[in-house]
Amino acid sequence: MLTPIISGIALKFQSYEMFLLCVFGIIICGFLTSGGRPIKGWISGFVGLLVAMVGRDTVHSFARFSFGNMNLTASISLLPVMIGLFGFPEIVNSFSAAKRELLNIEKFDKKEGWAILKRNKLNIVRSAMLGVVMGNMADENLRRALMLSDGSILPFFTRPICIFFLLFIALLVVQQLPCYPAIKAKLFGKKKEADA
Repeated sequence: MLTPIISGIALKFQSYEMFLLCVFGIIICGFLTSGGRPIKGWISGFVGLLVAMVGRDTVHSFARFSFGNMNLTASISLLPVMIGLFGFPEIVNSFSAAKRELLNIEKFDKKEGWAILKRNKLNIVRSAMLGVVMGNMADENLRRALMLSDGSILPFFTRPICIFFLLFIALLVVQQLPCYPAIKAKLFGKKKEADA
């Protein structure tokens, strides 16, 4: 019943919409992964996007963020990044005052570790796939969109689907501003008083 409508909208998706869809995905990931502080998730997502852009451009094969280093033109390998990302928070945590006291080290139980991985296997696969797909897809589609429009960002504001994504992303970001609860209470408080 909705298939013709959805397929009609999907066929209108071009590079502009795909780029905004990737940005929308990063914004949503910020809400899902940050434990109540989406700005941390957004920063992580956009830093991940910057790391994914290191290497050769997929459209013109132009070296980006390589700083003249030939090793960086082949992009950053996933394995060293993952090891570093898992180790870095532990190093930072070890410098906190609460962690300076002697740690009670227990023997690692392999069965417990495998049980934790087994419990979270869906989250692990979902997060890894999202990061791999969104990083390259966002970069590729932004470059293609800017190339088609001769570097103009005007199509982002003239296409209806782009406007929808931009407004939705803006709404999600505005909701996280510190002043948003006060503004919301002031606006909706006046409506309730007017209705009464």
